[in-house]
Amino acid sequence: IGRDGSSRPALAERHNFHYPVFSPDGRRIALDFVGGDGRDVWILSLGDGTLSRATFDRDGHDATWSPDGRTIIYSSARSGAPGTYRIRPGNAASVDSLFAHAEMAFTGAWTPDGQTIVTVAIASRDGVTSQDIAALPNGGRGPMRPIVATGIFTSGLIASARSTKQPCFSYIGGTVSRVPPITPAVTEI
Repeated sequence: IGRDGSSRPALAERHNFHYPVFSPDGRRIALDFVGGDGRDVWILSLGDGTLSRATFDRDGHDATWSPDGRTIIYSSARSGAPGTYRIRPGNAASVDSLFAHAEMAFTGAWTPDGQTIVTVAIASRDGVTSQDIAALPNGGRGPMRPIVATGIFTSGLIASARSTKQPCFSYIGGTVSRVPPITPAVTEI
């Protein structure tokens, strides 16, 4: 969409694109969609309009760029549990498993320094399923630590009585925002 409100397709191909995220330099978009081989992450080059497959898991989705734009992290259950994986687009052979756990709910977002992933943990207790924000320090390898510890504790992970959507950082940095269904909240980290 242009500044004047006009629009044009980025691609001639039609897919049910999901979770588009611009690279830090603004030249590429990581996105996912379901194709004949399953759901995977693809990279759209805005300069030439090409679409290149980045993952081959048949379950890769919700990609986020590293702060330097050289790698993406994405969600997959390729190990049998929801997990976060890192890959350099264009090199499918170098998938790096960062963290996998049954209570992971979302890929997450890198802190501006690229040292921690902020993600969503999900847990159930007594028939109540809840979500909240947690951090994966050590380059995204964990252990998972609560940012907001307000409710259900299982397996050392956290969840609150509210549903929390994907965390994101302000452009200024240092502030993580969560959007529960009723009222937004901001947490300084």
